[in-house]
Amino acid sequence: MQIDSAVFTGTGEWNGLPGYTFEVDATDQGEPRRRGDAVAILIRDSSGQIVAQVIGDLAAGNVQSTPPPR
Repeated sequence: MQIDSAVFTGTGEWNGLPGYTFEVDATDQGEPRRRGDAVAILIRDSSGQIVAQVIGDLAAGNVQSTPPPR
């Protein structure tokens, strides 16, 4: 079974206030799976404290990872 994972981060505002960062981790457990694909989102304030997070499996979804076109 192939497992693909992508992590990306960025900066932005939270409730109109600057200085926040986010991290998103999406995992594709391979095909033809409709369970086990997952997403995690963390939002941190300027001191690094987590102010919001969502972590869980996609109940009926399916994250699709595909290679970029050549």
